[in-house]
This record gives sequence, C-alpha cells and structure tokens, in this order.
Amino acid sequence: MPEAYQAYGAAIRKEYSIYPGFLYRRGRAKFLKAELKRPYVYRTKSYQMRSEALARANMKAELD
Repeated sequence: MPEAYQAYGAAIRKEYSIYPGFLYRRGRAKFLKAELKRPYVYRTKSYQMRSEALARANMKAELD
C-alpha cells in the first residue's frame, strides 16, 4: 500500500479508536468489501480513469 493510503488508514483508525481492535477490523472489512462490490469506487469519470485501479488495489491490500 502506498504511504498516503497507510496514513489515511491510520487516521480512520484514530477516528474510530473508541472501538476495540476486533470490532474495528470487522467493521472496516465489511465496509471495504461493500465498496469493492460497487461498479466504481469513484463517482466521477475523471477520478475513475485516474485513480480507480489504485484505490481498488489499496483496499484489497488492506483486506489482505
């Protein structure tokens, strides 16, 4: 995962620090899987063309 995505993930974890690790990981995995099932992560064509593949790769790497 690129550093920027890792920093983003750390910020999300901090935001949800009220939840214990096992609950956070379960909820985060559920969210990521739902996002990956969508046809596109990004709603605009320009972001889809520019960043869709990288976003999906980052989310899949986080799930692994």
